[in-house]
Amino acid sequence: MSRVRWGVSALVVLGALLAVTSVGAASAVPPFTATPSYSAYGGLPDVGHSGATASGSGSNTIGTAPKFVVSTGVDKQGQTSTASGAGAYGIDVHSGIYNLSFVCTAHCPTGNATVTIDWNVSWYAHLTSNCPGATNGSVVLGSLAAGITSSVVDETTATVAGSSLLTLFSHTLLVGGTVNGGKTTHLYVIKFKAGLVKGDSYTVVTYFEIYTFAHALSSPAASCTSTSQARVGVVTPTTLASVKVS
Repeated sequence: MSRVRWGVSALVVLGALLAVTSVGAASAVPPFTATPSYSAYGGLPDVGHSGATASGSGSNTIGTAPKFVVSTGVDKQGQTSTASGAGAYGIDVHSGIYNLSFVCTAHCPTGNATVTIDWNVSWYAHLTSNCPGATNGSVVLGSLAAGITSSVVDETTATVAGSSLLTLFSHTLLVGGTVNGGKTTHLYVIKFKAGLVKGDSYTVVTYFEIYTFAHALSSPAASCTSTSQARVGVVTPTTLASVKVS
């Protein structure tokens, strides 16, 4: 199994490509549907973290380990980056599902199919700093980016048949202040096109990717703190309600 992830920078959520190989038990035929149990379609949790940076005073804390339950579609993760003095800390955490498998058999129409992915999401974002920042606005005191990346991968040709990036939150602090964002039990309906070829095997991927970054350095130098915090499905459950290819 080979996967490649394009992470998030300190400023913006980038798209991600999961090139998933080793398709197991791919037998579902479009319209491919799964709700809410995904184990029967080869679904596997896609969770973890990457791209951690650490310098000076502060920490990256994963308060709620990224988790996806294939039998219920429940997803959760929670993380915090803090920095003080001249510290700088950041981390990328992701949670979701990959390897939802199907084969485009004789009944599968060639051409663009509609992919519909429904997430019932509870998420929260908090970004704050009491640092003055630079007078010319050249110092990033903190940033937070959160989004849902979804794609359909043609495993036969090792190409992406279609993809979508839904940005939930993206903000950067250049001066001291506080920014909050969030939704409770909000239904996000993600739709995009995927080109299907008869006889090819496919996998569907959809996951949250969140980057938090905190930087306490200011100009002129001062003792201050910055915090970047995010969570998905921690207080109120977040669920992948359905996946359909038709």
